[in-house]
Amino acid sequence: MKKIYVGKNDPVVLIIEKIIKSSDKEVVLYVPRGSLLVSSRNNFKLLKREAESADKILSIESVDDDVLELADSFDIKAINPFFSKKKSVTDIVVKDSKLLQESDVVKKPPARKSTILEAKKEKSELWTGGPVITEEVNRPFYLRGVVKLLIIVGLATILGWVAVYILPRATIELTLEKINWDFSGSMIVSSSRETPSFTDNAVELPGVIFNEGKNLTKSYGASGSEYVERKARGKITVYNEYSSEPQVLVQNTRFATPDGKIYRTDAKVTVPGAKIVDGKIVSSNTEVAISADKVGEEYNVGSIPKFRIPGFQGSPKYEVFYGISTSPMTGGFVGEVKVPTEDDIVKAKEDLRSSLEGALKTIIFLGIPTDMKVLDKAYEFSVTKEEINKEVDASGNFMVTGFGEMKVMGFKETDLLSALANKVAAESNIDLVLYDHSLKESSEGYGEPLLDLANGKMTLDLNFKSNWVRPFNIEEFKAQTAGKSASEITSLVYSVPGFKSGGVDLWPIWVRHAPQNTKKIIVDLDYIL
Repeated sequence: MKKIYVGKNDPVVLIIEKIIKSSDKEVVLYVPRGSLLVSSRNNFKLLKREAESADKILSIESVDDDVLELADSFDIKAINPFFSKKKSVTDIVVKDSKLLQESDVVKKPPARKSTILEAKKEKSELWTGGPVITEEVNRPFYLRGVVKLLIIVGLATILGWVAVYILPRATIELTLEKINWDFSGSMIVSSSRETPSFTDNAVELPGVIFNEGKNLTKSYGASGSEYVERKARGKITVYNEYSSEPQVLVQNTRFATPDGKIYRTDAKVTVPGAKIVDGKIVSSNTEVAISADKVGEEYNVGSIPKFRIPGFQGSPKYEVFYGISTSPMTGGFVGEVKVPTEDDIVKAKEDLRSSLEGALKTIIFLGIPTDMKVLDKAYEFSVTKEEINKEVDASGNFMVTGFGEMKVMGFKETDLLSALANKVAAESNIDLVLYDHSLKESSEGYGEPLLDLANGKMTLDLNFKSNWVRPFNIEEFKAQTAGKSASEITSLVYSVPGFKSGGVDLWPIWVRHAPQNTKKIIVDLDYIL
């Protein structure tokens, strides 16, 4: 069971939305005293209808008798959580009770009323020698009569006040005209347009394009195999402690480890000249990629403290040009290994594309403002670059990296409704406001968008169905009816623009005028075509 606490100023549309979105089947509304719901019986009619449509079991809790009465009138279960209804007098009769017999009553001895008077008489006779005339005052019975009278008067006053100020209420039923207006045409959204407009049979709206880019790398299992001979590879740092002149090392320049293993540079490289500081040579260095001279795992070695250049052996450069590796040489192998097949690569690309598109959707839609409308297919996605690393790791997996970009075009639905409202006003020549429309609950009225985001445009078909009504302020109308007779209110009802039908009910039966308190006036407003 879900309990929803209703704010005093919450409109019925917001409350219905909370009921529909509730994950529980049974929903309890707690409605505070003075809620806007009481302003119209139609609000409770809508609550019941929408709750039943959403397959919800609706009940109401409130300490406001108006709320409870209106809910009950529409067969909505309503209770006061703090006080239950008073039981009738018959509820407190004891079952199988017996009348008390006179003998069952314990009789108290009558109190002596003249004890003090007698003492006074005796004292007086001692002094005067004659009798004293005494008068007995029966005050208790007199006071009880006064109290009863006051209670009766108080109750009468309270009942009169309730009858005049609490009980009276007015219910005004008012049905006004609802005007149907439909539109079928084109909708053009452009990032260069600043304001909505209507031209011929097309509505043109300002639009916004959102861009996002991302790269993603994933590993995939290789299903093929082949015999390979691979050389170990790695990187070393080459130092120049010889002179301030730069030294060029051609491609395939040999570097030797202390135990005689030969590695060669993968490309031509220039080692910058050393620096002379305070007359001393300070070495310079550069990073160089090297590969083993031969294939096989024996060239997979750890860090080497110093590589020598055999080509400089016998010259002064031999000791002052050298290389150091801080990371191992890896990849040397001879034998059968896993390799990705063409089918593996095709499937990997498709999966990576799908993953990249989903990731970009999540990122870009999280950044779009909530007042922006984005249709399901109003976006473009492209993979700008792909990199396939066919060398498998120890687990037999190869890597695929993709670079993607997504563009999304959105518009404000309020701009669309504003443009349509201007069109309706121009055609009807009367002031109207939108009552309901087909796009409110569903996007089916929007056709499939045709995108030209390079030029900042989106075109689609629009099928819009709507109902419009004349503006009507319930609170102002209630203020006009306050204190007026039923005939005066009827005249006001008939004079409302777009009037279809209506009626006035004053309650209780003796009431002849609507209450001055507008909270006691209920306007049950409805619209029909």
